[in-house]
Amino acid sequence: MYLPTGKLGKVIWEEKEFQIQTEFSHSPRPHLTTTVFLGGEVVHKVDNLWLGGVETDEDQRALDRQLVLQHRETTEYLDAKVRKKVESKRVFEIDDLKRLALHPSALGYLTANGDGVLQMEGELSDPLKEIAFLFSELVIFLGFLEKSTKLGRFYKGEGSLEPGRLFLGQVPEIYVGISVAADAQSGSIKEEFFKLLPGGEE
Repeated sequence: MYLPTGKLGKVIWEEKEFQIQTEFSHSPRPHLTTTVFLGGEVVHKVDNLWLGGVETDEDQRALDRQLVLQHRETTEYLDAKVRKKVESKRVFEIDDLKRLALHPSALGYLTANGDGVLQMEGELSDPLKEIAFLFSELVIFLGFLEKSTKLGRFYKGEGSLEPGRLFLGQVPEIYVGISVAADAQSGSIKEEFFKLLPGGEE
């Protein structure tokens, strides 16, 4: 009984390797299956019945072509999804954050590594000093939640930290924040700050 050679492929995105495997099976009914694996787990599957025969040379060539086509279409579909993610992913620029912190309602900006250690280039203003300690503690707490619970990665948020409000986000390797005066109309700053983060408003 004729059995066409299967196809293997892969798509890589951010150190994740998606393995793609297409094969033909006669049972329980003749069908072509393309399976996408990530870390050994199935994350996507395409399963189509084969309504043609497998007896003649022409049948077998048609089956081979269909197997190659299904494998290619699935690979291209996955590759397009990955490419869309890459294109929509914004690169964070610290200079954008600095410019936003010059807004009249802003008290300043803060950055810290995952251990809560502030990464500042200059002296903090007095109002910002009061917020900096709480910002650092908050970063440590968020890191703890990510590692110790099923809540997942923190991306962005906001809260009140006397003497103002804090908008907070996580970008590759650092946490960033911008503080505004408690009585300020801060909607535009919040919107612009969240647009700076990878993925923008997603």
